Amino acid sequence: MKDNNFIPLSDLKIVYDIPSLLISPFKKDIHPLAELASDKLKRYIIEKSKTDDNFILNHGNDTKKIGKMFGVLVVLNEKNELGYLQAFSGKLGNSNHHQSFVPPIFDLLDENNFFNKGMTEITILTNEINSFKKSNGFITVIEEYKSVKSEVDLGIKKLKSQSQQLKKGRHDSRQKAKQNLIGNELEVVIIGLAKQSVETKSIFKALENELRTKLNKAEVKYKNYTNRLIELKEYRKNKSANLQQLLFDEYRFLNHKGEEQLLRTIFNDPKGNKMPAGAGECSAPKLFQYAFKHNYKPIALAEFWWGKSPKSDNKIHEKFYPPCTDKCVPILGFMLG
Repeated sequence: MKDNNFIPLSDLKIVYDIPSLLISPFKKDIHPLAELASDKLKRYIIEKSKTDDNFILNHGNDTKKIGKMFGVLVVLNEKNELGYLQAFSGKLGNSNHHQSFVPPIFDLLDENNFFNKGMTEITILTNEINSFKKSNGFITVIEEYKSVKSEVDLGIKKLKSQSQQLKKGRHDSRQKAKQNLIGNELEVVIIGLAKQSVETKSIFKALENELRTKLNKAEVKYKNYTNRLIELKEYRKNKSANLQQLLFDEYRFLNHKGEEQLLRTIFNDPKGNKMPAGAGECSAPKLFQYAFKHNYKPIALAEFWWGKSPKSDNKIHEKFYPPCTDKCVPILGFMLG
């Protein structure tokens, strides 16, 4: 069956020696065959840009579109015919699929896959959470709780202030009595003041308990709502984490021996929390994955930047670059090792 992603190099006017082994993708010098394939891809992009806006990635400042890394992999098929594969990093426009380009490892943009269905469910949960937070019942309970708490805090503060004032008054009275009274008269005053202290403490304690009971009632209603909110958020968090783990398991890479390895295993990151964003979406892993899946023998790789440079990285239009260190090197280390 014909593979439309295998682009023959049968029209070569110059005879090139075909390497028996893969040229290292990390070499600075680009192999002539890979350079030839790159030139063909560049012409293809220019031609496609006339009919497909996704390929309009001008290198001047006349476009807001940021450029993209493209790649070619020269290969031999099972008939020993020379050709090449082509790919782009990430997505192009709003699609991962374009004619004559190898597909992604996993299509995140496919609306029918489990990931996007899961994301739809998470979005529904998020909307439910936001609606709950904006509901009249929730807002009313929060306002009531804040109002009661403010009232109770102020009331307890006043009680403590009054208690301190009364305590000071009793202390002053006790000191005055000790200076002016003796015998039974002094004892009567001391006992009376002690009795006042006990009674006052009892009264103030009862008033404080009354205030705290009022706060507790408001807090119970408040917590019934906030606990529900916490449950919804925790459910969403767990669902999102589980979905992310399922997604990581879809990124399985083949090496030249036909062995398979998970992306997070390659990065030695079981939970995938520290993997660089976009790992596995670059053109080089896509190209080698497709080659190994279709029993093509890789010969030479080349990747070049096409279009406007991003502000964060001074990429130059049409210049060749080796596979990126943070994302591609670990993956290619497994695939080619």
